[in-house]
Amino acid sequence: MKTHPSEDVIAVIEAFISVADGTHPATKREPGVALTQWNRRFLNEFVEDGHNLPTGSLTIEKHVGYRFCGFAGAEPPEILALYAELKGHAGTWSSHEQRVVDRCDGLVFAARRMGDDLGEVIDGIGAGNAAKSPGRDRLLRLLSGAAATAAEERDLCVQAGNGLRGFATDIHDSFAARVTEKIVLISDTAFNTDNFMLRAQMRRLLKEIGEAERTYARLADTDEWNLLGRRFERSLYSAPTVEAHEALEAVIYEYKKVVGQVAIVHRLQKSLGMRRVTLANAALSARSGAQGLGHLATVWASIAAAMDQLVTAYEAAKDPAALGVVATKLGTFVDAFKKIEALASVNDATLR
Repeated sequence: MKTHPSEDVIAVIEAFISVADGTHPATKREPGVALTQWNRRFLNEFVEDGHNLPTGSLTIEKHVGYRFCGFAGAEPPEILALYAELKGHAGTWSSHEQRVVDRCDGLVFAARRMGDDLGEVIDGIGAGNAAKSPGRDRLLRLLSGAAATAAEERDLCVQAGNGLRGFATDIHDSFAARVTEKIVLISDTAFNTDNFMLRAQMRRLLKEIGEAERTYARLADTDEWNLLGRRFERSLYSAPTVEAHEALEAVIYEYKKVVGQVAIVHRLQKSLGMRRVTLANAALSARSGAQGLGHLATVWASIAAAMDQLVTAYEAAKDPAALGVVATKLGTFVDAFKKIEALASVNDATLR
């Protein structure tokens, strides 16, 4: 997480707003403070898919189409155990989702409150209340409180982003790997599809999904605020990261189409293939959301650092001219926080 110079903070806020509401000319990202509607769709599909997985011996036998097969790892009890863990992991999404909702709403609520407090400080300076105590101390408390709020939101965004990143990592490193192992296990057995070309296509696409997942994860974890540097020339989400995101989505979709061609008699092959699709989409969406929260954390970190500087400047200001400089700088923040209010409708469209 980076903290930008105080002179860039307003541009940082405005750039984030333009990306979040979908008006930035240089980014392909859908509107969304952290998660987009596309992310939510895939994550909801993952949760619903987990909820609908079989939970008992009779239902799993009906689901896979046999009672026993003689292949270790593909017996109904072994598939049932894996699916039960998948169902449990899908159930953890609600807690992560709530943290995302809290941080997206928190951006609007905190900006609204901070704007009111900073406006009161500006009015107090203009009325001469900053000349002596107790008025000066009260205005200092309001200003310090704004800095503390920004720091708190920064830390909460980092925590929520780490939670989403862990959610995606668990899917990729544990569940997706185990489902892939079982797909490979049955790839040359009687439980696989009879079409050799279809088998070969599925194996190729499954390998491509793994490679694309690793590429996107690497780029998403290192792509940090390209737009918000000193020159403001590039998109918030750099072109390589956006391209990796789209490439992963494309190969997942291709794999899903091929799985759909598997004959119903090969139920386990079809079932495991669909589980791999929902897992891949969920991990992609969660990591994308974690990246968005990382950007939001950087916004708050930059605001907190700038607020700390203004607190120091206010404490050092002894004459009306110096206090006027502080008030002028605070005014730019109030104007920027008013623009954040527009993201309330983006949150409603994305998160409700």
